[in-house]
Amino acid sequence: FVQNVGVFLNNADRNVITNNTIIHHSRVGISLNGSASSNRVGGNRVYTNLSGGMKFTNGSVIGNSFVRNLFYGNGAVGMALYAGGSNRFLNNVVYHLSNFGVLLSSGTGLSNIFVNNIILSNGGTGVRNEVSGTRWQYNEVFGHTTQYDLPTAFAVSNGNISSNPLFSNADGGSFQLSGPSP
Repeated sequence: FVQNVGVFLNNADRNVITNNTIIHHSRVGISLNGSASSNRVGGNRVYTNLSGGMKFTNGSVIGNSFVRNLFYGNGAVGMALYAGGSNRFLNNVVYHLSNFGVLLSSGTGLSNIFVNNIILSNGGTGVRNEVSGTRWQYNEVFGHTTQYDLPTAFAVSNGNISSNPLFSNADGGSFQLSGPSP
């Protein structure tokens, strides 16, 4: 039993968590722990959770998909991975956090994939990646004190850009792109 977490999956496989609004928890909006694999998390609005939007902690969090989620105003970090590998993060928006947009800790496994995500206006670092073997492709990382904090062997390329996506009214909760968006 975990208090003050919006969705907590512990040793849970093949769950579908879609189209939810997950707000105002004192810890984290979504937490995967232990052996949580092959879960699909998509279309969720996760905001104003004190500790963070989404965290993977402890164990083998493997083969999960996070697609079209919106993480904003969630304390210290938008998406934090402290364990696991071979997870897919596609078309997510991470906006306005105090420390990291995305954090991949040294305990994270290999082969996580981040494609077509927007990571915008987080107070400290947009992406901190402490492991090699993560694929970053076609992401937009913009508006941070430091855009990327990466291993020296990691190259920021593969269609990744650093420019303002021009949301229509992100501070008001509207994340639609305006006409001249890159």
